[in-house]
Amino acid sequence: MNERCKTHQENAEALETDNPNSAFESYKNAARCFIKSNDAKQASKCLEKAVKILKNTEGSENDAFQLLEKYKGVSEIYKLLGKQSESEKLMKSFYKKLVDDVKTIRTEVKGAEDPYASEKKLKLAAAYAKAANDDALRNACWVDVGDKFRGKAAKITNPRQALELYLQAARRYSKGENEKLLNEMYLEAALNFVKRGNQVEKSKKDSILAIDNYQQAAILYEWVDNRKEEEKLTKKIEELCEIIGIPKEHIFDYLEKELGLYRVILDLVQT
Repeated sequence: MNERCKTHQENAEALETDNPNSAFESYKNAARCFIKSNDAKQASKCLEKAVKILKNTEGSENDAFQLLEKYKGVSEIYKLLGKQSESEKLMKSFYKKLVDDVKTIRTEVKGAEDPYASEKKLKLAAAYAKAANDDALRNACWVDVGDKFRGKAAKITNPRQALELYLQAARRYSKGENEKLLNEMYLEAALNFVKRGNQVEKSKKDSILAIDNYQQAAILYEWVDNRKEEEKLTKKIEELCEIIGIPKEHIFDYLEKELGLYRVILDLVQT
């Protein structure tokens, strides 16, 4: 068995300069082999060389997840040697690197305006944070994406067009498990519909369009359990229906057919 172990070790030494990845695997194999041969001292030496190669090449490794698997492999060998503290120290160092990468990505996209381009980077950052077992940081990445969509929505004057982006933000806030921001955003979207409804109503040009905006807002207020504002809008809608002389049910049927109410979409966001 020792001869086989020595062969792995010699192969690793020969490959160390020209092919560090193969040398790394050979040193790992040698370490496992020496463990089976009850030669802990030699196993430790091989493992230390594997760790050295790992740390020297991590900057050139494009796939952080492949690198993570390499660290985990070395960590497991440390455990076989009874070196639990070394195993934990090694993984902690790599998790810190992942977290640092996440922070760098978040900083890079901070001033970016395109939410879709930002999401590509932040989605990767969220995956890094998850791999580092940092759920809070992972959630923060998804909240960053939600903020991007919400920020773009806030610049749109048409509340219906803005709502499409608010719904995109909602999905990201949900992934980030941030109910507070989710509710704040729905209130923001509702207020946009109320403002638009007030403008249309004051112009006295299209009462049905005013009703549509009030109903969109009422749905959003219902969503965040704001009964006071929901009831206020419901009363306003009923008053407008009486003024134009058309039953509310008929108007709602028309709005759903011609313009599309968002209740179904909001229910999908909930699930």
